Amino acid sequence: MSKGKKIFLTVLAVLLLLCVLIITTACILSSMLLDKRPFVKNLTPPSPELVASAFSKISTSMAEGSSSEKDSSNTSGNPLGSLMNLAMDVPAELILDANEVNAIFYGMISNDDGFGQSSGIPAAGDTPIKELTKLELKDGEIYIEYPLKLKFNTPFGSYINLQCKVIPEIKDKQLFVKVVNFKAGSFSISGKHLQQKVDSAVIVAEKDKQLQQILDIVQELKITNNSAIIRYSRAKLAVLLLQYADLNTMLK
Repeated sequence: MSKGKKIFLTVLAVLLLLCVLIITTACILSSMLLDKRPFVKNLTPPSPELVASAFSKISTSMAEGSSSEKDSSNTSGNPLGSLMNLAMDVPAELILDANEVNAIFYGMISNDDGFGQSSGIPAAGDTPIKELTKLELKDGEIYIEYPLKLKFNTPFGSYINLQCKVIPEIKDKQLFVKVVNFKAGSFSISGKHLQQKVDSAVIVAEKDKQLQQILDIVQELKITNNSAIIRYSRAKLAVLLLQYADLNTMLK
């Protein structure tokens, strides 16, 4: 066998070996990233009492400026004081514990208000949030599960099951989202590696008109270990609700 032929066969063998290694690596990575099935959606409905508690706090906060019994006692039964606070745009405070927050999350995902009735939120598939399999406040973090369906099928499946833990915060009309961790399939990515990209995405999102309205109303959002604390402008919220009411009347 000539020297040139030996070199050619050697190069060919090396190339074939590289191809096998690349294909094997791609298969391993694909099997770690892809799943044949999405997350199993197994939501436990909150009790009607829990849902009632959450909505009661929201109503009390909007009417009296605070969801806590201690603070609301100052204006309870005093419509004049409540109206003065509204006119002066005194910030209102809403404090929901983790179970109450999760009851609201359940209604957002399941289209069920917790009393066996439709929450009025669009049905599954109409909005991105309806495709979430899990949205939960636990230990001071928002836990999210989302099954990303690919537009094509592979031998390893067509779903990338995403999991993420974040801590949202609103302060001085700015939204901050701290990424705790992120997982795609079996791949785990530290939140530090994604934080810069998330910050850039938030900056772009803040240009959205609807988000600007929310940030103008909500003065502060803080997540603690077992609760969510929201301080907001009742006057600006009232104006926004009236605008939507007038719009709905016009559309009828």
